[in-house]
Amino acid sequence: MTSPATSDHRSPQEIFADHGARLGTGDLDRVAANYAEDAVFITPSGTLHGREGVKEAIGKLLADLPDVGWELKPQFAGDILFLEWSAASPTGRRVEDGVDTFVFRDGLIQAPSRASLHANTPLARAIPRGLPDWGIAANMPRRCHGACS
Repeated sequence: MTSPATSDHRSPQEIFADHGARLGTGDLDRVAANYAEDAVFITPSGTLHGREGVKEAIGKLLADLPDVGWELKPQFAGDILFLEWSAASPTGRRVEDGVDTFVFRDGLIQAPSRASLHANTPLARAIPRGLPDWGIAANMPRRCHGACS
């Protein structure tokens, strides 16, 4: 693995590939090490700060989707990643319209955001019904698979 001392030499693609490998381990400390100490993680349910905030957000996702399998559609533009994703867990829980963005700086993830998380999961059901007016993300269809009320 890349040490923090050499992390600023990694490209966004390398950081994201390493992030995926670490995510697969479920070790939140290893996952959070790819994020800047002052990272700001923005989600529809609130803003989290620092590596502890990253661990909180990702921990909830992994707990809600155990043994998850991912389908990713990354689009890189310089130091920015727009990621469309879907995920399915053997428990039957799934996300079909995940949308994240990542801003990379100095070899780390500085500002991740989650614009959409609608699924048959307790975490998704906890998100308020109306998203703020974030432009196109607010107009995305909601797919709940019987979980919406």
